[in-house]
Amino acid sequence: MQFTAELRRLLQRDGTSALGEDDAARLWGAILDDALEGLEIGAIIAALAVAGETREEVAGLHRAAAERFAHWSPVGPRAVAIPAYGLFPGEALIASLAAALLREFGVPVIVHGILDSPCGVSCARVLRELGVLPSASFAQADEKLAADRIAFVPVQLLSPAFSKILALRGRLGIENTAHLVAQGIDPTRGAATRLTFSVAGTRSERFDASAPGIEGDLVALAWGAGRSPLNLSVRPRIERIRDGDRELLFEADAQETRSTIPVPPEDAAGIARWIQRVTTGAVAIPVPALNLVAACLYAVGEAPDFSQAKAIAAINAGRLAA
Repeated sequence: MQFTAELRRLLQRDGTSALGEDDAARLWGAILDDALEGLEIGAIIAALAVAGETREEVAGLHRAAAERFAHWSPVGPRAVAIPAYGLFPGEALIASLAAALLREFGVPVIVHGILDSPCGVSCARVLRELGVLPSASFAQADEKLAADRIAFVPVQLLSPAFSKILALRGRLGIENTAHLVAQGIDPTRGAATRLTFSVAGTRSERFDASAPGIEGDLVALAWGAGRSPLNLSVRPRIERIRDGDRELLFEADAQETRSTIPVPPEDAAGIARWIQRVTTGAVAIPVPALNLVAACLYAVGEAPDFSQAKAIAAINAGRLAA
């Protein structure tokens, strides 16, 4: 395959040279199939990182990756898939807390991602402290979902080729388009509701504009400028995105406030201990986290409408505190 025209358009990047979805899917497919040289791949990733990916270019990689991901369809109720790729500070806390709460509320959870993070402690390390070890196979992930309603699936299981693109961050020093696309991955190929994160000032915010172009069901959290996921007293915008249609579930809090919730420690063991206190009722569930649970209960069909999902979340929160 020859990609001279596509490479030239990316490297020139004059504002009119973006790739369409089909061309992007074809180019990323070649990269995932190991059909391009390392120098070419580095140039493509650098060009996209500097100029910023268009919605079509993100969709192209998403399509190419989805076509090549391993086939895995876990048996059981609809799960929530949570990405953990070290895209922003506080990811380990938010992703691990969401996973632990959803499990406590009876929703199966699949966390997928990398084992280590450049943004501090990784979600995988926190989950390990909570007794959730990385699955070595899909059969093992099935067993963990059936027994414990939670499994951590390393991205290498889903696609070794996609994992290699993610790993280029260590050599190039920057995140790339694969990190954005990872936000929208459904490890079950259509059987899960995906939880996604967008934080202003980090590369993750580029995913927010691309999310409506991704098929399936998503619950999208977006923190605006000046907001931090580490402030658990402040609610992000929470939307349900279903086959491109956005449904606003919770508005973001109007202003940043000083957190009234004790800040969890920054190490994996400390975060895990704090999460255990929340899930056992020793510490009240932060309201924004409870809002997130309600949104996920609604998205996976655990309630006939959003009002009842909020009621179910509140009742279960009271049960934990009792």
